[in-house]
Amino acid sequence: MTNEFKLYKVLPKYINALRDETNGGDSTIYRVDGKESRPFVGIVAVINGYNYFVPLTSYKPRFHYLTNKEPDFMPIYRCGKMVSALEFNKMIPVPLNQIRPLDTEIRKHDPEGRRQAKELRIYEEIWCNNHAKEIKSKALLLYKLYAEKDESYKNIKYCVRNMKNSILHNTNKNPTNVLLSTEMGFFMSFCLG
Repeated sequence: MTNEFKLYKVLPKYINALRDETNGGDSTIYRVDGKESRPFVGIVAVINGYNYFVPLTSYKPRFHYLTNKEPDFMPIYRCGKMVSALEFNKMIPVPLNQIRPLDTEIRKHDPEGRRQAKELRIYEEIWCNNHAKEIKSKALLLYKLYAEKDESYKNIKYCVRNMKNSILHNTNKNPTNVLLSTEMGFFMSFCLG
């Protein structure tokens, strides 16, 4: 097993920039009422040479009806119980200088809740690396659904909106303007035209 996937968190300024409606952003990007300041944790998948952040989410009862057959969802099981999932429909292009490795080191003085959260994150990272082939296949499938604007896929508008807003924001003069012009040309034609 190679450690192809590591867990990262997206810098808040990048997420806030994507939400900035005055610059063409969308205030609903990664917004959860009452949890605006929580970090967004996930993995980075490389597709056609570009980095895409695929967020992890904790288990929710509505996930009971979702399976790995969904093109935008991959449940993570531990001891036969779903504990979290990867949400491919929320993947966004992300410059590497807008993410940071997640600290999962368990320390002697970590409170029990933090220790349990870190243990889960360690498990999720191992799980992602054990399922790297499936993750890459699913990310590529969703990428193709974006590119083909496949209207049969129910979440395509959400995905394209995330991509479009990420791009629009990165073309404005702001601290997150970090994508190379060749990447921007690719993203602009991919998402907007």
